[in-house]
Amino acid sequence: MDHLSPDLPSFELRPQLLRLAYRMLGSVADAEDVVQDAYVRWLGIDRGSVREPAALLRTIVTRLCLNELKSARRKRESYVGPWLPEGHHRGNGPARTACTRLQNLAFGSG
Repeated sequence: MDHLSPDLPSFELRPQLLRLAYRMLGSVADAEDVVQDAYVRWLGIDRGSVREPAALLRTIVTRLCLNELKSARRKRESYVGPWLPEGHHRGNGPARTACTRLQNLAFGSG
């Protein structure tokens, strides 16, 4: 893959970039925000001068994550309790059913 078009990274590299950002930030929502910001920056770059677009995008995501971790907003919103990773529940499998049951019990519906 020599050069990536503006749309190509979103299809091929997005999952990798999301995993990287999630590992650094611990939040799916924050990871998605950072990856989106990275693509906005990608669109403003002269892509003809970029030899390794994937490496550049990983660098941008890493630096944006570090900025997010150092930001005052992140410190204000930090949670003091035990950290539990967010789960990705797709479909209607047993994990999704168990999660729904727990939510129903917690909120008294069902």
